[in-house]
Amino acid sequence: MISPAAICPGDIRSSEEMMGIRLWALSTVATAALLSAAYSVHADGPATAPSDVINPLLAATTQLLGTASATPAATTMPTTHPASILLPSGVMITDTHAGGGAQSGDTVYVLYTGRIQNTGVEFDSSYDRHPPEPMRVTLGSGGVILGFWEGIIGMQIGDKRTIDIPAEAAYGPNPPPGSKIPPNAALEFDIELVGIARPLPATAK
Repeated sequence: MISPAAICPGDIRSSEEMMGIRLWALSTVATAALLSAAYSVHADGPATAPSDVINPLLAATTQLLGTASATPAATTMPTTHPASILLPSGVMITDTHAGGGAQSGDTVYVLYTGRIQNTGVEFDSSYDRHPPEPMRVTLGSGGVILGFWEGIIGMQIGDKRTIDIPAEAAYGPNPPPGSKIPPNAALEFDIELVGIARPLPATAK
């Protein structure tokens, strides 16, 4: 049995110092939690403090506490919406059924429903015809608004896609006479690609 006299003052001070260090480490964890909460409150959606702020604090804390380094939980929230692509022209496309294939120069056949974006008012649809009548479009050759054919690029037969088209890539201030489309209206189309005809490559002579 070790008597109290066998413990030197230095050992006592070391124990007290370690207690202080551990209390400091616990306060560091609390600081990290507060930072994360602050980021979450001011973010538009679920968020956490950046990993370059939190990770060094966690690493220092776990080392001082003598515990194994913890792996931070994933901060990316699962998405509930399909991924969207914003093209340089301002056209936004959202795939609702994965695909890819149609390219500029192809002639495609599509079924579609068109709506005014901010009101949801439908102005035209292939499905209003009986039977539904696909529209024939040669991609990149004109004949339809820029946003319509540009939004079809990459689709394969059977794919379905929603295309949001800003006014400048639609009809702008000059909608078709007699249509339900007001001037400078952003449009939205649900499109189903039902056919592709691709020109044969030129044969070498």
